[in-house]
Amino acid sequence: MTRYIAMVLLMFIVISVGGKADASNENVRVYVDQQLLQMKKDVQVKQGTTYIPMRPVFQALGAGVKWDSASKSVSVVKDGHKVEIPVGRHHAYIDGKLFTLSTPSFIESQTTYVPLRFVSEALGAAVNWDPEAKLIRVVADAPESTLENTMSQSPSIASLWIGDSVDQVITRLGEPMATVGSAYSFEWLIYQVGDGHIHIGIEDKKVVAFYTNSHSLVRHLPFHASLTREDILAQASMPPVHTIAKKEQVFRYNGNREWNIFEGNGFYFTLFYDILRNNHVTAIQIIAKDVEMAQLSYFGKATEELRASYEEHMFHLIQATRLKEGKGALVWDDKIAITARKHSDDMAVNEYFSHTNLEGLSPFDRFDRDGIVFQSAGENLAMGQFHPIFAHQALMNSDGHRRNILAPTFERAGAGVAFRGDKPYYTINFYKPWK
Repeated sequence: MTRYIAMVLLMFIVISVGGKADASNENVRVYVDQQLLQMKKDVQVKQGTTYIPMRPVFQALGAGVKWDSASKSVSVVKDGHKVEIPVGRHHAYIDGKLFTLSTPSFIESQTTYVPLRFVSEALGAAVNWDPEAKLIRVVADAPESTLENTMSQSPSIASLWIGDSVDQVITRLGEPMATVGSAYSFEWLIYQVGDGHIHIGIEDKKVVAFYTNSHSLVRHLPFHASLTREDILAQASMPPVHTIAKKEQVFRYNGNREWNIFEGNGFYFTLFYDILRNNHVTAIQIIAKDVEMAQLSYFGKATEELRASYEEHMFHLIQATRLKEGKGALVWDDKIAITARKHSDDMAVNEYFSHTNLEGLSPFDRFDRDGIVFQSAGENLAMGQFHPIFAHQALMNSDGHRRNILAPTFERAGAGVAFRGDKPYYTINFYKPWK
């Protein structure tokens, strides 16, 4: 830490450019408001990104620049606005409000690099890069690049957003791998996009909800792998929602440090935290505000159709997590799913919650009873979560349950769901057949 205090800090700024190959840094010129900057350090282009010395640019923009060695962050101040960029993180703060960055800041050879385009546009400047002419232009006070516009960028998930049509979804992503019911009035279309998993909620042929565990699919929302619960909750401008008044009822929400609900512009979003990995944000659910306000229960209405949807949904969530973590895919097993469903039914009817049933049978006893011959096996239970997404995230925050979900030895799985009233009970059984 002390070496950062003692050293003369040379700060650089970064803007993205097209192409992936390195380019020559010779004769790259930088203009700020038509004024050619005389810089001691050359502009560099590496792996499709242009790096440009920070201090002369921001001094020309009339901004002050400060390095905070205690927090390892760079701050830029202009006209009463302040931009703070923590080094090595995919986020920054504009006047205390959290924003995600496509390019992280970093330190290399005692030099700090931060994203020029984000900082410049946050301060009301436009940045244009002409790779053929090797010319960078920074225009102060650009009318289309004000702080207000930067802070009001529209969010998107896989280039889609609430209100888009189902036809737009199909055009963008193709046919879904599955369609399941939800606790709400909409259906989930489930997609796998590379190693990213995405649900899109459709009601009346319009997008009304999203869920994803892939940070790369999300734009302009506080969802990035580098963000933690502490980062999120430190933002006074974005307090979590603990109650939602719906008609004459008040619904109370307590995520027990595993999730928080926030209100956006016309939507609510839930951030899920991985408490076994330093509370990093691991998934996000987004629900259109009018859809959430119409949901007058913590749970979905229990039906046989919803039971089947929850069982399939849980399996897809497990598969997506295994893929994200580099584990092999599981095979759905109808026989073990029946075993799981019978245990959920038994717990719901007899009002208990345990791996050992009231006859004293363990999961492995129940496997034997149902004629399932296995080399290795495991069982996960959950009860009372709002719906499968919340149940899955809760299981992932329990070390033993997480090991079952990600176990490389398991080959087959099945989920069984039952309801007591509308409250769901979940049983997931895993095993490797005896060969």
